[in-house]
Amino acid sequence: MHSVIERAVKKTIVWAPSQWPTIVEIARKNPFPYKVTKLEGTNFMGFEEITNNTFKKNQRINISKMHVVTFKRCKPNVMYVKNSMLPQTETIEVQLSGLNSAKPKTNLYSTKLPISQQKYNDLKKLVEKKVIPNMYAKEYLNCTAVKQMTVYLKPMKTTEKKSDNSR
Repeated sequence: MHSVIERAVKKTIVWAPSQWPTIVEIARKNPFPYKVTKLEGTNFMGFEEITNNTFKKNQRINISKMHVVTFKRCKPNVMYVKNSMLPQTETIEVQLSGLNSAKPKTNLYSTKLPISQQKYNDLKKLVEKKVIPNMYAKEYLNCTAVKQMTVYLKPMKTTEKKSDNSR
């Protein structure tokens, strides 16, 4: 899938984010074009209340380290987690509660996410210098900008070991 989209992007110029859904849709012709669902900020739901209600207290779950998650019909309120693909890896039992009633009730974002003022100013300069065509200028100029950016995504921790090359 990714290589098909990458090939389609190489053959075209992407001027605005609004072009991406169309490019992805037409990247594949056979057996049929990809189906793209366009999402907005209000489509993202807050799952914090679900995790608080689903996982029993004092259970720490690190989703980024999960490699295998299994559910068994005989124990519907237990999730079996392995943090490696190796067969000898220990399986951790996670007790669940209220799994069937878990549906997010709140949106994660109430408005469209803003960009930094500096990024907005740079985009505005590109529009003024006609680097970005006029037909796409409105999309960039309608962005919301803020002086102080709130970090919405936490940086990923790296687990690489530092090598000692001081010899």
